[in-house]
Amino acid sequence: MGNTTSYFEPSTESAPTGAAPKSRSFHNEEEQFRYYIKEIESIITAECPHKLCYTTPENALQIVAKEGPTRCPDSPFYLPVEPINFKAVALPEKYNKPELVSKIRGLIIGQAVGDAVGLATEFLNKKQAFWKYNNTIDYANYLRDSHRSVWMDDNWVCSDWTDDTDNMLLLLDGVIFNNGDVIVEDYALRLRHWIEFGFSEFGDLGAMGVGKYFGKVVRTPGWVKDPVQVSKKMWEESNKSQASNGCIMKIGILGAVHFWEEERVKENSAVICRTTHYDERCVASCLVICTIIAESLKAEKSPDDILEYALLKGKEVLTLESNIEQFDTYTHANKLEELDLCNCIGFVYKTLGCAIWALRKYSACVKEGVEIGTIFEQIITEITMEAGDADTNSAVAGTVIGSFLGDQNIPEKWKKLRHIDALEHRIQSFLHIYNL
Repeated sequence: MGNTTSYFEPSTESAPTGAAPKSRSFHNEEEQFRYYIKEIESIITAECPHKLCYTTPENALQIVAKEGPTRCPDSPFYLPVEPINFKAVALPEKYNKPELVSKIRGLIIGQAVGDAVGLATEFLNKKQAFWKYNNTIDYANYLRDSHRSVWMDDNWVCSDWTDDTDNMLLLLDGVIFNNGDVIVEDYALRLRHWIEFGFSEFGDLGAMGVGKYFGKVVRTPGWVKDPVQVSKKMWEESNKSQASNGCIMKIGILGAVHFWEEERVKENSAVICRTTHYDERCVASCLVICTIIAESLKAEKSPDDILEYALLKGKEVLTLESNIEQFDTYTHANKLEELDLCNCIGFVYKTLGCAIWALRKYSACVKEGVEIGTIFEQIITEITMEAGDADTNSAVAGTVIGSFLGDQNIPEKWKKLRHIDALEHRIQSFLHIYNL
């Protein structure tokens, strides 16, 4: 969810409505932070901003029926999910089906869980994250501010994913509808509708958390008809500088689509990335993630060899020496601190670097004999506690390590997502394509 505005920045110079006057003094930063938490939570509890973001699914669908043709003429209604004429894809017999099911479930649920957990610290800094959570993330204890509260329910529980996973679902829905094919036109129609109305089936009244550049590209006239060319033009108008992480947050699922066909995975990853993010750094980053996931599902290489191979493939996309140097720097961080995640957030290489660090950490944990059921929670907690764009960083790391660990090794407490039933239904539909 990079390139958005921080909703929580405690400062004596800029106090929220209803907070203390500027003259109030504090003994230290932590005291100041805790004071503002108390003030902000009091305001949010009274205003209940989440009630302005949701309605019932029935009401949401009625709004779309009434306003879709005028508000979003390019895509007035959301396309179906289930295919009109189902046709299964022949899966090569050499793959272990039970293992594949676990890994595919792991990469999808891992993304959603990483996203929901990372939301806890998004836009905070590292010290604030520690003061609030002390390395323990519980959906019932999120900071109740104007940002997180819009994803909370009436009991102030924040077990929802954000726009990162919504965008993955747009791709997943299209793949299901098209019997395993990635169709750019389908994705463009779904994304354009979502950015206006969100997911009506969840009662959304609109998309939330959309990055500024991402939203600008998708709303540009003509984008639905030719998304790649419009995206290219927007990138050129930005002096070819835009390389935000709105591309990589959604891309992991494409690593599972015809995962045994390497060239197809590469093509799908590149074209979907370019619909919104044309920069070669974005294309390379998306390819790395999709290659890792495809190779994980094939289970023919070790995690270390998969990582080396994926980085090689990603690097082949890059043409500018400066982009290659940055790629090497961000993909070889020994510690998360080296990525400086809570400053200058939203850069695609930072999110990629997080996922690479997570895979290396996973590999090291396995070699050291760490209890397999603890690895996902440990890694996602570490990333979340770095704060910054934590939901996107944790979502992408979650989909990567989830594809290795399988869904059975994702904490049960974190899998209690608000829309888990809808997610499960889509997982079953995706698996059905491959007769799994």
